[in-house]
Amino acid sequence: MFSSKKANQMVCFFFVTFKGLAINYKIMSLNSLQLKLCFSILYIVFSFFYSNSQSTNKLDSLKTLIQKTKIDTIKADHHLDIAQLLMYKNSKKVKWHIDKADSLYKISPNTVGIGNLYALNANYLYTQGSYDSSMVYIGRSSKQYLKAGDSLRAAKTNSNLAILVRVTTGDYQRLESIVNETEPIAIRYKDTSLMASFLGHRAAIAKNKGHRNIAIDLNRKEIALREALKDSTRMAQGFYAIGQLHLDLFDYKNAITSFDQGIIIEDNIGNKILKAQLLEIKGLSQIKLKHYDAAEKNLKEAIKIAKEINQQNIVTTALTQLGYLEIERNNLIKADAYLAEAKSFMKAKNSFNVDYDYNLFKGQLNLAQNKYQAALKNFNVCEELAESNNSLTNLSFSKYYKSKALENLGNYKTALAVYKESSDAKDTLTTQFRTAQTVEQKIIYQTERKEKEIALQKKDIDILEQKAKVSNLQKLLLGGGLLLTLIAVGFGYYGIRQKMKRNKLAKEKLDAELDFKKKELTTHALHLAKKNELLESLKQKANELKTAENTTNGYQQLIRTIDFDLKDDNNWENFAHYFQQVHKDFNQNVAKKYPEVTPNELRLISLVKMNLSIKEMANILNISVPGVKKARQRLRKKMNLSTKDSLEMAVLEII
Repeated sequence: MFSSKKANQMVCFFFVTFKGLAINYKIMSLNSLQLKLCFSILYIVFSFFYSNSQSTNKLDSLKTLIQKTKIDTIKADHHLDIAQLLMYKNSKKVKWHIDKADSLYKISPNTVGIGNLYALNANYLYTQGSYDSSMVYIGRSSKQYLKAGDSLRAAKTNSNLAILVRVTTGDYQRLESIVNETEPIAIRYKDTSLMASFLGHRAAIAKNKGHRNIAIDLNRKEIALREALKDSTRMAQGFYAIGQLHLDLFDYKNAITSFDQGIIIEDNIGNKILKAQLLEIKGLSQIKLKHYDAAEKNLKEAIKIAKEINQQNIVTTALTQLGYLEIERNNLIKADAYLAEAKSFMKAKNSFNVDYDYNLFKGQLNLAQNKYQAALKNFNVCEELAESNNSLTNLSFSKYYKSKALENLGNYKTALAVYKESSDAKDTLTTQFRTAQTVEQKIIYQTERKEKEIALQKKDIDILEQKAKVSNLQKLLLGGGLLLTLIAVGFGYYGIRQKMKRNKLAKEKLDAELDFKKKELTTHALHLAKKNELLESLKQKANELKTAENTTNGYQQLIRTIDFDLKDDNNWENFAHYFQQVHKDFNQNVAKKYPEVTPNELRLISLVKMNLSIKEMANILNISVPGVKKARQRLRKKMNLSTKDSLEMAVLEII
């Protein structure tokens, strides 16, 4: 929360134009941190002497080449190579070699070489905290590469510009614009290193949106690419970033684990700047866990290393954290001494975090020492800084401690108002955090679903490719026996043709028989419907005549005859016979799928299968049209059909 300044977030970045020192370091995927640490310690023991000797040998070799060559541009290139090797070890020598290369390029200009010079100078200025000047030189470098027609190298330079924009300006809209504009170049050229850089940038953008879990995942993907490239320095930076994200989530144990992984790498490759940063922020995490002795040890080691390499920013931050530690221990004299020493290293203009942390901890110390007016002054500075930086978290803390100072000064009304503002800021922060978490979970869900779809597509592609390989092999084998096959086909062709003709005739005969049976079935069904309709009409007429003529004997016998014919099952059996010939096993399949269906309902299903009208069904079944509709409703219930489902479609789907 009150960690080192923004510049310390990503202070060590290599410009890909140059050959950096990269030790082959691989973190094994083990189940416990202890096993990882044991492995890393053993690795360091075996590789320590080798890495140092390799670096020394390369420097000596480059110095020899500078003495032997007479071509100014080659000499300048070698000076830049040496400066790159010394970038994180000896800043004075780095500056000397950069100036030397500059003077040589003025004598013998070279477009790409000057681009490299500007890029390395930007890197040097960055490590010295001159961020505005560094951005100027990055812009010059990119223009030189574009002038030389090298869009990929210009894209890589813009990636470093993105780092500076992120660290020094906090303009994440501009950062996202740079990433969106430049990332397609990395994809087009399939540049793994550049793609890894953009993963880091997108992680920072996600963090700014409050999507810290997404950011952690992106940083891990970046580390995996860096590991494949054996880029140990940027792997360590990735662990630094992940640790910071865990710190923001108050997950201090996992934060320390990530910082330890970065420290192990830095011990191996000798990058003192990033090691000092990792030790400093690890110390802060340990303070949060109240591991004060361990925190003090790491912070003091960070100060020692930072002083050796003249990194005043890290010295100031670590001393401020030591002051915070002693406040937590209630050792106010020591806290005052550390904060005074930190003040002596501060510049006239510092980063937000340096000024904020110093004034916050100094204010807390003044409160503890009953120096309420001085504390109020410190917290006013914190409040102004938080407002200018749009930091709601820091604003909440500033107002909270400011209310305490006002309360101790007896200004209770103002203290209460300021405390309420602090509480409101905290509530807003909580709401924002929950909203960000909700959005993040939605993004994670959508991303996971998309990744699964991509994985399935990839699997399908792999299967198709495998089939293509098998197909090619089959074609190769078939090609070898093609001649024999053609001969066999020649002998068998006539017989096959005759068999095909016989099969065709048999199929045509079967199709003709089936068509005939279908027509016969339809004719029989329609005849049955018409016959029943006629009989029903005669029955009604007989009833009318019987009533009109007031006689019953002859007409009653006629009506009984008609009823007998209407109810005669032989008519239906003849129909069922024709139906089974056309739709074999249909009734059995219906009984299997819907065992509760009655014989009468089975008759209704058969008529639906033939797509007859309700009136035709009523005539065949010898019931009324409303009766058919009610029967259909009962059938729909037994078949578990909703109002949206079609009975006809459900019946047609039964084979």
